[in-house]
Amino acid sequence: SLGANLDWLRAWPQRHEFNLARSGPAACPETTYSFDVAPVHFVALNEYCDADGDASTDGDISPLLYDWLASDLGAATQPYTFVIGHEPAYPQPDADLGGPARHLGDSLDKYPENRDRFWALLAREGVTAYLTGHTHAFSAYFKDGVWQIDAGHARGAGDTSLPSTFLVIDVTRQAVLLRVYRGAADYTLWHTFVLVGKALYLPLVAR
Repeated sequence: SLGANLDWLRAWPQRHEFNLARSGPAACPETTYSFDVAPVHFVALNEYCDADGDASTDGDISPLLYDWLASDLGAATQPYTFVIGHEPAYPQPDADLGGPARHLGDSLDKYPENRDRFWALLAREGVTAYLTGHTHAFSAYFKDGVWQIDAGHARGAGDTSLPSTFLVIDVTRQAVLLRVYRGAADYTLWHTFVLVGKALYLPLVAR
């Protein structure tokens, strides 16, 4: 299990060399944490964490995780915040190929009450974006003032059902810009989004 695999890390004498700004709950201090870089506050959430350990749920914002996140976001002072978690709150179809949304009902939406409370917290605390994955499909979804960005996959030939995707996020004091590169081998710029200021979905750049 994930928890068993972390035993070596917890026993490692030099583990204090890790300088995390704030480690997560006692049940998952290495897999949930936050830190600041310039104007951005980053939060990494292990959505499988609960009081019993690192891998004790099937993907949920448990009360333990929610309380820690609420405290962390309440103390953040940076103008932008990115929260990172594996499972989307609102699974979406691929932005370019469409089709059914993967893992619909098998993501954070499996527990809608906890999902809704989580999203309301992100909106209330002015989170810029929730960065996620799980579906292997790229999408950008804007709800209640918060972006959900599903990074898709970068497996190349390992998953040919959808284009591989790389994201570049540029942050300045004035703006946050997302560039989306997709392809099989020769990646090209497909989309540009302005995440802060105007919620603008710009036209396709190249295919």
